[in-house]
Order: sequence, then structure tokens, then C-alpha cells
Amino acid sequence: MMRRVLSCLFLACIVACGPVAQASHIHSTRAERALEQLIGAGGTIVVDVGEGGTGLTTYAIGDLIYASAATTLARLADVATGQVLTSGGVGVAPAWSAAPVLTTSLTAPLLIGGTTTTSTLILRSTSGVGAAGADIIFQTGNNGATEVMRILNNGNIGLGIAAPVAKLHVYNAASGTVPSAIFDRPAIGDYSEFIFSTANVRDWTLGTRAGDSGLYFNRGAAGTTNAMYISGANGDVGIGTAAPVEKLTVGAAATTGTANAGLGVATPFQNVEAGQLALQTTDAVAADKGGKIVFGGTYTGTTQTTFGGIGGFKENGTDGQYGGYLTFFSRTHGASQAERIRITSAGNVGIGTTTPTNLVSLGGNAARTAAMERHTTADTAGNTLTVQAGGATSGATNRAGGDLLLQPGLGTGNATPAQVRVLALAQGTASGTADQTLVNRVVVNGAVALTSGAAATIATSTVAAGQLAGGHVIYSIEATDGTDQLAASGQVAFGIVNKAATCTGATSVLGTEAQAKSDVTDTLSNVWAFAAGCGGALQVTPTLTGMTATTFRITYAVVSNSQQAITVP
Repeated sequence: MMRRVLSCLFLACIVACGPVAQASHIHSTRAERALEQLIGAGGTIVVDVGEGGTGLTTYAIGDLIYASAATTLARLADVATGQVLTSGGVGVAPAWSAAPVLTTSLTAPLLIGGTTTTSTLILRSTSGVGAAGADIIFQTGNNGATEVMRILNNGNIGLGIAAPVAKLHVYNAASGTVPSAIFDRPAIGDYSEFIFSTANVRDWTLGTRAGDSGLYFNRGAAGTTNAMYISGANGDVGIGTAAPVEKLTVGAAATTGTANAGLGVATPFQNVEAGQLALQTTDAVAADKGGKIVFGGTYTGTTQTTFGGIGGFKENGTDGQYGGYLTFFSRTHGASQAERIRITSAGNVGIGTTTPTNLVSLGGNAARTAAMERHTTADTAGNTLTVQAGGATSGATNRAGGDLLLQPGLGTGNATPAQVRVLALAQGTASGTADQTLVNRVVVNGAVALTSGAAATIATSTVAAGQLAGGHVIYSIEATDGTDQLAASGQVAFGIVNKAATCTGATSVLGTEAQAKSDVTDTLSNVWAFAAGCGGALQVTPTLTGMTATTFRITYAVVSNSQQAITVP
């Protein structure tokens, strides 16, 4: 009651001391004097809560006022920096407490955005959207020193990079390291997949197959149609099959032809043959363009190179034509790959030539030999090489077999005709491992120009000491002066022996030489003999009378019946 009286006196004093309607505080000396007279100098006026006051006499900067009872206010003093006000619950006074720290050892869920299961969490920058929109940055390290992820305002996400150029951009700035993403699975029996889709429909699937550690590329909405599989056991690759048996296996169902694979081309040939591997070029139409397989390996240390290859190329540059040829390449040391065999669009095979004109053609500017190689095993008989022309179909009636032709190479003009030779091995003179020597046994189409009265060498047989040589010559001689002609044919047997470096030779005309002539006055006589010494030169000396021949030559075949080699001009 006393406080109410004092309050009334205080108000009366204010009114008596002068107008104060324009003031928010009482600074009048008269008012202060009046209050001092009432409560004494240095006194304090306390106003109850019920009268609009707080019931408190003193405050500090930062104090909070709270209801401590139904009709009582209390002062909550401020405390250390960084503390937060914590509710004590209904009927309990609030209190200051340390701000909570988020750690990996939270024992209760941390809810951001709502408390219900349907609440949506929205995380966004404060600067809005659009070209000037800010990014969302995730930092780690001391005071956020290391940026680990950034989401640009255009939606690109960068891991380890502040300027991602794709929806997901992973970068590792540390030299010698590789950025990686791990798709893990708890066990081999489970899947790990990366799916490419269009309008939420699966196009391609990259994943690990349940049951092994292999990697598969599947296609189709179900993601089960095999396109390529890499075995986890040995790295074998299967195209169109999930069970490769080699480093590369191409397979498909026999009726679909859908397992074709293209190397160097986005649209490989389809539905040609099941299990086909297409090697194509995307070059413009031109000759010698196509696909190629090369084979190589290590040739020194860790350095690798190509050793050979197979290619299929367009045969000409004509647009609309698809005739092609197949080539086989190899290389010698220090040189680039070179073509060795070509199979043309017509099926002709060229060895050493790119333009074979026959079923098999041997080319080049050097002598060529087609041979069956000998055994590499000691004391093993050699294989038999049989050259056989085609015969009639078994059971066919009265059908002749094909002829076997031995044909020399074609010459031009009036050059000496090429010869047909049959060679055989000559037996060595002593036992041992030295190779036997191939010698001429039959020479067909030997040809020598003749001069009347002069000896011409037909064949030579060099006979070693203690050896002999022998055989016979079948010959024809032609002579003409442009008006008259003379032809003579006959056979001559010959033999030569070498005893202690002394050679003795003998010849014998077999039968009677046949002569045909347009002028009966023309005559031809021939003398056959060996030249003196052991040179082994079988010679004929023709004597032609009645004409001065402009063409005078002998054409012959020599057959050797001994182990000695014979040579012809």
C-alpha cells in the first residue's frame, strides 16, 4: 500500500513541477527534488508487475526478462559468447547452454526441413537462380580449406573441380593419381550396374554379372541381350556370347546374324553371316581402301611392333562397284610391311605379284622356286610331292582326265625360247651328311645358232675323275635363205669317261638323219664329237652347201642317263 501512495505522490510531483507531455524521460531538477523529499536522496522506486513494472531494480546489458511465476518476472543474465538459450520445458525456467556440435557420433537423427516422413529437404544458395545464381560448395579441411564438391547453378556437379563441364565431372588434381568411382557389391552373387536409358527405358547396361566377376555390356529394355562380355577369370572377350573361349570370340545365333561387331565403323554390316566381325574403313570411295588386321608383339625389351597383317580392300575406285581383293602382308627387319600374297576378286592368287592372271601366279624379277621343304628329323625319308591334273568324276563314263602341262615362261620377239628342264639329285661319291646336288636330267627346247663349218656346243657334262656321263640328244636343224628351206632331224647317243684326268668321249648317230628340203641341190652334213680335253663339251659341226642361210639353228632336247650334271647354252 505504501508503494501505491508513493507512486501517487510521484505523479503529483511531476504535475506540480511543470508540463512534461513532450518528454520521454524526467530530467527536471524540480521533479528530482520532489522525489528526494519523498523517498530520500539516493533512493530507488520499484514498480510492481501488476502496476506495469518489472519488480526489478537493476539490469545488465544482454539480460533477458522471463516469467518465473504467475505474477513475477525474473532476470536471466547473459553468459559466455556462443551459448544458446535452451528451453527447460513447461513450468521450468530457461537456461543458457553450449551450442550443439554435429559429429559422426550423433545418437539421434538429425532432421533438416521437417519432422515427418513426407517432409522435403531443400538445399539451395541464397542468391537465387539464373545466370547470376550462386553455386553450392562442399568444403573440408581446416576452416573449409579444401573444396571437395561443387554444384553449379546450371546443375553440373564437380567432384574435385570447381568448373564442371558435364552433369558429373570427376577430377583429381594430384599428379600420378587416377580419379575413380567405385560400384561395389556385397558378394559375387549380386549385381553392380550402370544403366543408359532413353525416356526411362533401358538402352544399354554396363555391369558385373551375378555368379562371377566378369564385365558385361547388355542391350535392350530388359538389359539381358548380350552385346559384349569380358571374362573375369582370364580376360577373354566375347562379342555376342557370354562364354568366350579365346581372347576374342564372336558368336551369334545361326539365324539372326545380330552379333556383328565393327572396328573403326559405327554401323557394321548386319545379317550377313552369324558371328561375323566386320573391319571397315570410313574413307571415301577409292581403290585400295578397306579393313585390315595386323599382328604384332614385342621384338626387343618392352618395345612392340607389327609383324604382319591381312587386309581386304576395294579393287578399283569406281563408285558403285564393290569388287575387292584380299592381301597378306609381312615385313623384313628394317623395312615396312610389304604385300606377299594377293587373292583377286576373280579368285586368282598372286605370290610376289599384285596382278595375278592365272589361278596361281608367281611374280617378281628374280627366279622363284615352289618347293616342299625337307624333313628336319634325321634319317627320315622325304615326302613325295605329286603334281596332278584334274581327272573325271569317279564313275563318269568315257571321260578323259586333264592334261599335265609343263610350260616355260613366255618370251618376246626373236629372243631365245625358254627351256623346260627336269632336274634330279645326283648321288654323292662318298658316304656322309653332305647334301646331294640337283642336276639336269632332261632339257627340252635347247636352241643354238649355227654357222656352216663351225663347231657349236650343244651340251656340257663336267665329269669328275673316276666318273662318267652319258645320254642322248634329240634334235632338229632348220636352214633357210628366205626362199628355200631345209630341215633335218635325228638322234645322237653320247658317252664320256674321266680316268685320272684323261677324258675320252664318243658319239653315235642313231638311225638315219631325216632331211627335207625345197631344193634338192642343197645339202647338210653334221659331225658330232666331244671337244678335246675334259671340258665335256658335246659339239656339232654342220656343213651346209647350196645355200647361204639367213636362219640356221638347231633346237633339241638332251636326256642324261648318268649322275653327272649337264648344262645347255
